[in-house]
Amino acid sequence: MLVTKEPKAMVDNTQNRRDGYFNQYWHQRKNGRPSMRRGLIIAGVCLFVGLAISAVRAEEIKWQTDLNQAWRQARAEGRPLLMFVVRDGCTYCEQMKAKTYANSQLASEINETYVTLMVKPKQGTRFARDFKIQGYPTTLVISPQSKVLDRIKGYLPPQKLRQHLNAAENRLNATANRPRTKR
Repeated sequence: MLVTKEPKAMVDNTQNRRDGYFNQYWHQRKNGRPSMRRGLIIAGVCLFVGLAISAVRAEEIKWQTDLNQAWRQARAEGRPLLMFVVRDGCTYCEQMKAKTYANSQLASEINETYVTLMVKPKQGTRFARDFKIQGYPTTLVISPQSKVLDRIKGYLPPQKLRQHLNAAENRLNATANRPRTKR
């Protein structure tokens, strides 16, 4: 008589094989310490993520704080002056710095086109009267010919500020291309 053994139950070994591979390469330990390969991989991923984040936030507006120096630079380079007037303790000023001017694409455009100036005037000074500052924040776009191209009162998100700046540039180009008349 022929003796046949019953076939062993079919067991799914794919999970065991996968765990074995995983354990072999990722959890390989020597003397109770993780393997060097695992540490290098983790360090590489962290470095890559850090570089990616810094590339996104790389562009910031280069604010000047000296009005006379910024004005001389604007006139010498023939670029308009973007003056951001703020006050200590102003919530909307901080929001505009953190949200609008922190936008890297907008910051890049502003750095290329404008000489930037951030001013914190003291309460009741002549500066606020001369520039007709009625609230904070106020953003002024001033041509190299001393003409106020735009006066932006209050907080604006990046897209709205970009629209105002484009309109100011159009006004600047229109005045530059206008033929001069003799008087």
